[in-house]
Amino acid sequence: SFFLDDTILNNIIFSFEENPLYNTKKLKKIISITNFDRVFEESKINLKTKIKNNAESLSNGQRQRLALCRALYQNAKILILDEATNSLDINSELKIIKEIKKFFPKIIIVNVSHRDNLKKISDEIIIIKNKRLIKKK
Repeated sequence: SFFLDDTILNNIIFSFEENPLYNTKKLKKIISITNFDRVFEESKINLKTKIKNNAESLSNGQRQRLALCRALYQNAKILILDEATNSLDINSELKIIKEIKKFFPKIIIVNVSHRDNLKKISDEIIIIKNKRLIKKK
């Protein structure tokens, strides 16, 4: 993901305005779904925190949550997650994906991962082995 040299808020809503208009209720829900609210509580960052150099001041997990917030705020119809939550612990990853599926039931999630923990909540699993697709489930 690419991040603007701007506030966390503007990186989520993807605005270049100094005082942008945005849907507060939607933003709060998305921040909750991705557990970014917990990050705010546990660290010195908040929506007004300015980031730069592609968010180098954020941890990998925080960048992954920020990217998910942006995609959800922009009403993505398809999320292609290529190891997109691999910096999160397994329980956080599972919780976030469950929450996304719950609050965005029409969204299509394509999750590329080496982890097996999301199998139980996946509708379809495709395994690639020796450059061949093996469809399961």
